[in-house]
Amino acid sequence: MGFFKKLLGKREKVVVIALDGVPYSMCRKMYNKGIFHHLGGDGYVPMSSVYPTISSVAWSTFMTGKNPGKHNIFGFVDRLPGSDELHIPDGSHLKEKTLWKYLSEHKRRCFVMNVPMTYPPEKVEGKLVSGFLCGDLMKGTYPRQFAGELKRMGYRIDADSSLATEIMDEFLQDIHRTFEARKRALFKYLKEDWDFFMVQFMETDRINHFLIGDWAEDGEYADEFVEFYSKVDSIVGEVISSVDEDTHVILMSDHGFTPIIKEVQLNSWLKKKGFLEDVDGYGSIGADTKAFSLLPGRVYVNLEGREHGGGVRDRESVINKLMDELKGLKDPETGRDVVQSVFRREDIYDGMYAKKAADIIVHPSRGYDLKASFNSEQVFGSSDRTGMHTYKDAFLYSNAELDLDDPNIIDLFPTILELLGVDVPDVDGRSLL
Repeated sequence: MGFFKKLLGKREKVVVIALDGVPYSMCRKMYNKGIFHHLGGDGYVPMSSVYPTISSVAWSTFMTGKNPGKHNIFGFVDRLPGSDELHIPDGSHLKEKTLWKYLSEHKRRCFVMNVPMTYPPEKVEGKLVSGFLCGDLMKGTYPRQFAGELKRMGYRIDADSSLATEIMDEFLQDIHRTFEARKRALFKYLKEDWDFFMVQFMETDRINHFLIGDWAEDGEYADEFVEFYSKVDSIVGEVISSVDEDTHVILMSDHGFTPIIKEVQLNSWLKKKGFLEDVDGYGSIGADTKAFSLLPGRVYVNLEGREHGGGVRDRESVINKLMDELKGLKDPETGRDVVQSVFRREDIYDGMYAKKAADIIVHPSRGYDLKASFNSEQVFGSSDRTGMHTYKDAFLYSNAELDLDDPNIIDLFPTILELLGVDVPDVDGRSLL
């Protein structure tokens, strides 16, 4: 097929529509009930994500084709070296070349909109609009003047999730406004000349965090949840019908979602088990602490010479004891296992930045959302959020003939390059072609 396209003067093109946090299982249920007409139908398969299962790590893995030990993004928050201070990594902390940068170097014209970890915007062959870590649209585009055009269209970077904890109806209105603004931009720029086109919708993740529990339990806002997702399903159909038959379409999410059973404060658990001493009012961790946690499920040994105030000399003994204790963590009300898997960083990461990762990555059982407050007294609790991320149950669909046997998000980087006829560099994923 590729040979005949070249013979006829046709070039390969790829469209990616990414729906953050949309679970395959939910799509399948809505499709089987006749609510969805596209999502969850024939050709859709479940896809696995990354550890820890958080959007900043998942999208960094997608856009580089490398594991966190190579691309250097390990969580939504991270520590500043030699300090107790935390920071939020953005695109400037990525240590590997992005998909669109690589395509640009190979003279493929790109349009990239709203993908997390693309702020600050990098120079590409085409146009790029940064995602949710961008606080100011006027600073979040390449080329710079492109921002004014978007602003005149009423484009919005992200919905205001804080509204969900105040007035749910206003949150839903904000979700719809943001979604419609992104949809307008999608179809405007889809008509332009490009080789690779990608738009990510963060609104799906936002609504899932607060209302997937209502949908699962037929709660107060279940109908509004379905109403929003009917719009999402429709836009998928519109995109597929608006591109020509020679364009490869990929639909995907970066992780799954499930209702929360309980939130689990790992630092409170570490205190009760004697691993973590009380943190002082300035957030400093003392030398008597053996381990502490950062979001989500990342546990660090308070190692002497590495951590600020670190006092542990025997890393291995602390890790071994911690892993045994974590495997035995249970819900006191039901006796269910809270933890599904416990990994040493060496088990799942490799690369020159792997030693920056947490010593232990804890992957929870479905429904147990791992938190990392240093101030909570209770191990188990709840909040305004009803949904959490899952490693399994992302989704993937393509009109291209792909090998869809157990795909992972890391596989899409080489797959897209192959679809576009670009040589694939050394990556950690496998091409699905």
